[in-house]
Amino acid sequence: MDDANAAAQLTTLGALPLAGGTMTGDLTLAGAPDSNLKAATKLYVDNVAGSATDAATSATLAGNYANKVDGAVTGSEYSAKAYAIGGTGVANNAKDYATKAEDSAVTGSDYSALHHAAKASASATAAASSATAASSSATTAQAAAQGWGAVTTITGATTNLETTDARDYYLLDASSNTITINLPAVGSSDGLLYGFQVSNVDNAISIVRDGSDRINGDAANYSGLTTVGQVIHFIADDASPDNWLATIISQTGDASATAKGIVELATNAETATGSDTARAVTPAAAASAYVAQGTHTIWVPAAAMRPTSSNGCAAITDVETTAGRPDMQVLDFDPSADEHAQFQISFPKSWNEGTVTFAVYWTTTATDTDGVAWGLQGVAVSDNDTIDVAYGTGVVVTDDALGAAEDLMVTATSGAVTIAGSPAVGDICFFRIYRDVSDGNDDMAEDARLIGCKIFYTVDAKDDS
Repeated sequence: MDDANAAAQLTTLGALPLAGGTMTGDLTLAGAPDSNLKAATKLYVDNVAGSATDAATSATLAGNYANKVDGAVTGSEYSAKAYAIGGTGVANNAKDYATKAEDSAVTGSDYSALHHAAKASASATAAASSATAASSSATTAQAAAQGWGAVTTITGATTNLETTDARDYYLLDASSNTITINLPAVGSSDGLLYGFQVSNVDNAISIVRDGSDRINGDAANYSGLTTVGQVIHFIADDASPDNWLATIISQTGDASATAKGIVELATNAETATGSDTARAVTPAAAASAYVAQGTHTIWVPAAAMRPTSSNGCAAITDVETTAGRPDMQVLDFDPSADEHAQFQISFPKSWNEGTVTFAVYWTTTATDTDGVAWGLQGVAVSDNDTIDVAYGTGVVVTDDALGAAEDLMVTATSGAVTIAGSPAVGDICFFRIYRDVSDGNDDMAEDARLIGCKIFYTVDAKDDS
């Protein structure tokens, strides 16, 4: 066939042209299309349409299992929404178990969470009410035992008391309102008595005097009821001006720096640590932990003293009383001239650096009751200060012999001795003790024998830390 007449010749032969033409028989394809522009077989088309239909059916079923509330999804199965909030054919649902009204059973003896919560709340309220009633009954019984009349709970805003209410007892519950109690005029009603006990202080409580009456001498109303458990009595005093005596009887709140109340006691260990700011200390605990502040004593025996280089007394002497009995170590002071001995003390850091006093222990060979005068003077020297300094003013204490040789005599405590040199912590204090023969009381003709002396000083700290 020639190329020029090919299309016509093919048509004559029954061939289908590239554009247009009609097929009058079946067309068999080699298989399912594998690209977008290839022809699709009937089987391929049927399969695709069937999958779309199945997907739509599944989507509808899923929607029913999620949201259907007008009956079962299939058989006896219901949707999640029906089980949650209820639906046709669903007898009991989660909503009923959560919120169904009190005393309405969900099924049989099963009740909702709301029902059980309401019952628990009611039980708690009843228990609280019973506790309150028991407390009120106990208070009423106690008040009756104490001789009070009626016991009344006050919750209202204002209560006016009358003289006919005397010896009544009032429980003050300020949980809902501020409470104002107007007292009657004292007038000539001396001895009127009212009792008040605080049970709640959510709001303010005021007790108001009448006219020019006073409360504890003050021209002001009483607002001191601020702690649960406080008990206060008001007693009328027909004075000038008329006065109410307000007396706190008991108080069960916690104590503070400004209010009485309950306080916990510290143990000995807590007291010794000294860091707790809330507990109270008993005397026994304090004694176990601290050195008592006040006057302390240092004993200075004659053996710890030396005669001064100038105008000194006799050297230390051992004097036997009787063999096997105490020997005396003494410094002898002549009756003819003032003689001196010296000792020194470095006081504890707890010393208050103030004045000191002293008492002298002495004896004599005389058998009379003549007198002796003992003096003491002191000076303090600090680190890097010269020791070549003058003593302070001497203080003299007198005493008399007791009529027998070798009797122990103890003088009275002297007056205050001011130590020269402005004492400071860490100083050494030099003392000079002497017999003052020029004193009018010193008339003993024999030597006065010094056994020792006590120095009394004051501390103002618990230790030397």
